[in-house]
Amino acid sequence: MRRSVCSSFIMAFFLALCPFFASAEDSPAEDAPKKEEAPAAQVADSVEKSEEKKVPPKPRETLIVATTADYPPFSFVKNKDIVGFEVDLAGLVAEELDMDVRVLDFPFISILGAVRIGKANVAMAAFEYTEERSKRFDFSQSYYGAGIAVLYPKENPVPKKEDLYRKRIGCQTGSVMETYCRKELEEATIMTFDNVNTMVQYLKTGRIIGAYMDVHQAREFAQKDSTLTCQLIQKSEGGYKILMKKDSPLKESIDQALTKLKEMGKIQELEKKWGLEEAS
Repeated sequence: MRRSVCSSFIMAFFLALCPFFASAEDSPAEDAPKKEEAPAAQVADSVEKSEEKKVPPKPRETLIVATTADYPPFSFVKNKDIVGFEVDLAGLVAEELDMDVRVLDFPFISILGAVRIGKANVAMAAFEYTEERSKRFDFSQSYYGAGIAVLYPKENPVPKKEDLYRKRIGCQTGSVMETYCRKELEEATIMTFDNVNTMVQYLKTGRIIGAYMDVHQAREFAQKDSTLTCQLIQKSEGGYKILMKKDSPLKESIDQALTKLKEMGKIQELEKKWGLEEAS
């Protein structure tokens, strides 16, 4: 009887406490920290910055330069790479334009066509201004001044104009040297060559008596072959220029780059590197 009364009392006690526990579970804790919401402007700014980070950087464009790699020290092949004064200069110009650079080797006679049909953006191959070329192409300001020289065997006298009647001389096809020879040495038999190295071989084997080319190029060949020598014939009037399509959007930027490189002494450094002292 006593045990039954105790059990009834305990059960009644717990039933009385049930509403209290239920109320405590349903009510949020007063001390629990409330989560603050970020302002709308802050959220939008965060999303915008996140989207900006996901945008990949725009790839740099490439300046494609056409040259002829048989023209030391301006452009030639060494250890399977195209190197030289103009190749280095092309790299500096491209850097000023925030572009990568790629140099392609063409036969000299094909360079203008490569620029015209878009295989190259510009041409750098010791080009001088001519009225005929200016009808189809634009030219940059001059980046180097040189001259025309004749390369000939040491054992023979320097070819003189009065001695050239029906004598065979050589020059590169489409070059300023060809223009000079046809205008000033018309009494000679003029042979034109796509490749300067081939012309020099003709000279060494006696099939021509003189090879007309840039003075520094002539000096380069004379230094490499003790049987040859050279002589300056005429100084360049306008100097060498970068050639590009007519009305090219690159012209202004390239001229600005060349001006800056001259002012910084970078072109002079390249001249010293490649032994391009003033023609004399």
